[in-house]
Amino acid sequence: MTRHGGDPPRPVLTSQQEAYLGDLLKQVYPRVLRAVARMSRDHHLAEEITQDVAVAMFKEVLAGRAFRRPPIVFAVTVARNRVRSEFRRRRRAAELPTDDFPEGAEPWPPRPRDPDPTTAAARYLDLLAEVEAAIGDERRFRIWELHVVWDLKGFEIAEALGMSAPTVSRELRRAVEKARRIS
Repeated sequence: MTRHGGDPPRPVLTSQQEAYLGDLLKQVYPRVLRAVARMSRDHHLAEEITQDVAVAMFKEVLAGRAFRRPPIVFAVTVARNRVRSEFRRRRRAAELPTDDFPEGAEPWPPRPRDPDPTTAAARYLDLLAEVEAAIGDERRFRIWELHVVWDLKGFEIAEALGMSAPTVSRELRRAVEKARRIS
């Protein structure tokens, strides 16, 4: 059913849902924004991804679905998937044109270390792959990533992965020991 202007009706939150969503976003938005900005070195991309997270949370609240786990876990999952997708897209785009120089030749003027967010994105994915290989265990790597990259606390990781907080602490300690071996 459409209104007389031809536009479909907008979804409307109840005042209770609106207050709940506002509280959720106050907790989640700054943490996700900070983590994505730190990873991407691109504030505009960080804002875009964080807004995508807010929209996903809005849709969950609008549908009346309660968050079984801490809302930051849902937000990080959405943001993580979006970041990886964006970084992979940028890497593919960066791989298309090649401007390799012959062996021993240097470009002039010299290139900065990370000239643009695309290079930073590719480097980030490479570093994640190196850490994942060093840790060697998928569960430990996921715990390490949620703690180090996404800044989640132990109890939030425990709820996200369905394990106890002491197990998370033990696995994180082992993952950090292995990750430190990368030089």
